[in-house]
Amino acid sequence: MSDFEYLESFAEKYYLNNDIKDIDIEHIMQETSLELIISKATSFNNVLELGIGTGNIIKFFSKKNISLDVLEGSKALITNFQTKDTIHNYIHGLFETYTPNKQYDTIFALHVFEHVEDPYNLAQQMYDWLSPGGRLIVVVPNKNSYHRILGKEMGIQNELDDLSERDKLVGHLRVFGFEELEDVFSQNGYQKVERFGFFLKTVSNNLMINYPKNVLQGLNEISFTLDPYHLGNIGLVLKKG
Repeated sequence: MSDFEYLESFAEKYYLNNDIKDIDIEHIMQETSLELIISKATSFNNVLELGIGTGNIIKFFSKKNISLDVLEGSKALITNFQTKDTIHNYIHGLFETYTPNKQYDTIFALHVFEHVEDPYNLAQQMYDWLSPGGRLIVVVPNKNSYHRILGKEMGIQNELDDLSERDKLVGHLRVFGFEELEDVFSQNGYQKVERFGFFLKTVSNNLMINYPKNVLQGLNEISFTLDPYHLGNIGLVLKKG
């Protein structure tokens, strides 16, 4: 199976599949954290998003009438969003082979680096995509999340970075802690601006399926006041030196 065939299969299996039980949890988590993530950008003049995902970044900028470049490997996902929203420039391609014809002031790589074969190589490539002083905003699932600590304590997993069945379903190849994530970028010349995180995740998505929406929103809102080290998702704001 080629990379493009895999991405089409994954999009149909997860993002375009109405039978995925925990997709609403992901939507609520990402919607509630969107303002925090967007606030990390310094400029919206030239913005690139890696992957469409659930489309929250696209929808936010559409409401602001700000156009993005959106790099996505699934034609089905592009079609799904392009028919509803023509303001953005959708680019069908792989992250690893993308060669932009301009530099970007802001790049959003939200839930990307846990999926790629070689995070170090992609980070190196992306350095040249940034304009001088440009910012890269990265978000990944956290291996030190409270729900993983609980899982290890209960004997459900042996190590904090063991991949669950859900990790495998959504195509995760790894999970990061802050230290591992920072290593990817420190070796490629980036300057760390700050750490951040969101979602107080104490149990797995499967156990949260029937949580009321206001509870899920509350777990996100509470997380903004906490040290990010053990939150469900962690992020870095990085700057081109």
